[in-house]
Amino acid sequence: MEVPKNLQDCYFFYYSTCKKGSSCSYRHEPSCLGHEEVCKLWLENKCFNRQCTMRHMKIQKPRSQTKCYWEDQPQGCMKPHCVFQHRLPRRAGTGGGSNQGLLQLPMGAPGGLILVPRIL
Repeated sequence: MEVPKNLQDCYFFYYSTCKKGSSCSYRHEPSCLGHEEVCKLWLENKCFNRQCTMRHMKIQKPRSQTKCYWEDQPQGCMKPHCVFQHRLPRRAGTGGGSNQGLLQLPMGAPGGLILVPRIL
């Protein structure tokens, strides 16, 4: 039996960014962000709860064993619920670990941030 898309996790929502937003036919459940515990009932095709707090995706290799691509980028990993492996400590609020030594200051736009060097 094929599981309906609205009961399957959207890969892009959980691991990057889903550009389809609310028009995406796959499941976007915010309470599942940051963990990879798969719903045992879903694996048996018995969970029909779109708000289930467990993952509705078969996970072959835990993402925590896969290095985060964004950690080594200039701005670092900015995803607060990133499940990929990070070797640098992650700071609360930013999600990033490679921005150590930088301060975040608000920009003019709502929610905008600018990173500036921290002067000790």
